[in-house]
Amino acid sequence: MLPNGIDLAEWAADPVGGAPVPPGSPDELRLVLVLRLQARKRGIPLIRVVAGAAARLRGIRHVRLTVIGDGPERRAMEAEARRLGIAEAVEFTGYLERPAIRERFARADAFVLVSVLESFGIAALEARAAGLPVVARSESGMGELLENGREALLAPSDAAVTDALVRLGQDPALLRAIAHHNRAVPPSIG
Repeated sequence: MLPNGIDLAEWAADPVGGAPVPPGSPDELRLVLVLRLQARKRGIPLIRVVAGAAARLRGIRHVRLTVIGDGPERRAMEAEARRLGIAEAVEFTGYLERPAIRERFARADAFVLVSVLESFGIAALEARAAGLPVVARSESGMGELLENGREALLAPSDAAVTDALVRLGQDPALLRAIAHHNRAVPPSIG
């Protein structure tokens, strides 16, 4: 299998202000994802995963999520965030152009995705190329593209994705190590 290629230079995220933004700020875990907001991408389960991580990290780190993209599931995702009490911590940007996505990547700690129908995971690979750790479902195809524990934390279930996010929130050294690796070593793709 030959995965889709991406232009690595195009996705190199310049840290905000020109200096590296250290991942794992002591009081926030900043998550980002880019996807079409449709049912098969599992946006509502993603909101539940993030809410679960936020609840478990309460008092340790505030969890924030930036959702880049638009589609028919947006209203349902916004409603689920309100229902779970995390609406103020979830930003829905709608569609953004690549430079704006790179800027959002530069402000984030990790890319998160719970979709299982991701054969190629282009957005996750772009985030990885920008230096972000990726947290995703292992059966999504990400297991073929990213090395678990070095480039990403891959999990077999939504509950395990929540566990992985909590692990990153509780272990800033792990978050920094994966981010450092992803910034220093180009991904092996296409």
